[in-house]
Amino acid sequence: MALDFVGSVAQVPSMLSAVLLRPFGLATPKPFRRERQLPFFTFFDNGLGAEPDVPLGPNAATDSTQLSLTDKAPYYRGLYNPGVHCFMNSVVQSLCSVALLGAYLDAVTAMATRWDEPTPVTDALRVLYVQLNTPHAKSAPIVPRELKAILSTVLQANGMRSLISAHQQQDAQELALLLLAALDQELGNVQQERGRQWRRLNDGLRGVLAPSVDALGKPRGSLGWTGDDVTFPFRGQYAQRISCGECGYMEAVRFFTFSDVSLTVPTNVGVCTLEQCFGAWAQLEQVEWVCHRCSLQKTLRKAQAEHARLDALTRAGPMPGEKGRRRWNAHADELVAAQGNVENLAAALRQGLHESEFAASEIANTVQLVRTLGRSTKQVMLAKPPPVLVIHLNRSTFSLEAFGASKINTRVLFPEWLDMAPYTTGAHLATSATHPLSEPGGVYMYRLSALVTHYGAHNYGHYVSFRRRSSAGAHAESDNVANRSEWARISDESVQACSLHQVLAQNPYLLFYERVDLPLHPSIPPDSMRLHSVPRARLLHRWNPAL
Repeated sequence: MALDFVGSVAQVPSMLSAVLLRPFGLATPKPFRRERQLPFFTFFDNGLGAEPDVPLGPNAATDSTQLSLTDKAPYYRGLYNPGVHCFMNSVVQSLCSVALLGAYLDAVTAMATRWDEPTPVTDALRVLYVQLNTPHAKSAPIVPRELKAILSTVLQANGMRSLISAHQQQDAQELALLLLAALDQELGNVQQERGRQWRRLNDGLRGVLAPSVDALGKPRGSLGWTGDDVTFPFRGQYAQRISCGECGYMEAVRFFTFSDVSLTVPTNVGVCTLEQCFGAWAQLEQVEWVCHRCSLQKTLRKAQAEHARLDALTRAGPMPGEKGRRRWNAHADELVAAQGNVENLAAALRQGLHESEFAASEIANTVQLVRTLGRSTKQVMLAKPPPVLVIHLNRSTFSLEAFGASKINTRVLFPEWLDMAPYTTGAHLATSATHPLSEPGGVYMYRLSALVTHYGAHNYGHYVSFRRRSSAGAHAESDNVANRSEWARISDESVQACSLHQVLAQNPYLLFYERVDLPLHPSIPPDSMRLHSVPRARLLHRWNPAL
């Protein structure tokens, strides 16, 4: 059997360090221990005759193992649903339409094999990615046993096991978040293992390679391996600012990572647009917020009033008798402390100490802040839009009239091309509570790849996926293939071709957009766009247009 090249390269750091570290008496790294290799992707009763099974090895790309749509293999298969797993099937189908996910799964698999770290969720999803994107001779559904089994073994603490094991309908957005979190965690595990192996190697060679410990401007131990610069395509950042409209105090602009954006669907209208939902998400809103500066000012006024009261008592002199003198002495001591509090609070205001700085100072030990609610504003905007944007339209509402939770059926109109520039920060951030956080900057254009819609009520129903294939006819073998539909409606085992018009007529629950670059001339309409400089995995046709 031929040696797998990537599998051989993966052992180079371990073999090299074993040879070089032994003379120094240092422990060698652990042997190659990746628990399982990727299974063979088998065409189940595909009727392709002599066509052999296609091995999905760690050095294979998800696009290279796919076949062209032919008369012998005209079908794309759905996922088997034992009863209540439409929430999982719709999410998996939608994710497998994302081209950037295929490239990511290939890169993580190669990196995990190189550094000998198991990635079971990545491996199982990668196999499904190829199976769902490869045409077959028959339309029998795929049973995702491996992915379900792996997800069912995830620790109960993160809720994944309860979602998969429960014999009742679950939320598709929760499943998507937990699946993305599992993929992200496995990437982190691989990166940590890579760092440990490089640190061990660097420690053993430090004495010999001291003059050249730096390479390319970085410590040699942090260079890793060519191809190790893998980033999670669903991870983005948003910026949040809270400012007081009364005193102008602004908390530090905070940045948070996210893997999806949750938008609130309005209840008082029949129809709205996705851009209106994003506008409401990113608009200035009034909030009740304990302002640190307003609290300092109110505490200072209280301290000044206390100082004036004690000063008046001490100026009046002591009352007759020993008891009156002791009370006067106590007032004098309190006056000195009050004077110090007034000076310290005034200094804190002059210096503009933030809440964390004030808490770390000695003033906090002697003064009890009077928490004060200020008329404040809050705003969030995207700071680093992700390559793949997952949008969750929150359709749940709670009311006493409905006796609990109910579904919001407002129709949300969404575009094929989505411009995120109006909701993304530019180069400058504003601090004023009455001004936007930032003026829009940059070009952030996204194209729709898939969506999940829900039919039914809040407590029951059915999830269906609509997904796009890559450019129709790009790899077609005949005009007949090239003219087939670019979109499909997938309901568990059923795969049906549909048009973009039918897709845009849906009322979505989850939306999956992939970022693309604008053409050189932004005035060119989207219908004639040519995309530039965005790496995209090559995906072929994905469904059965004959159904």
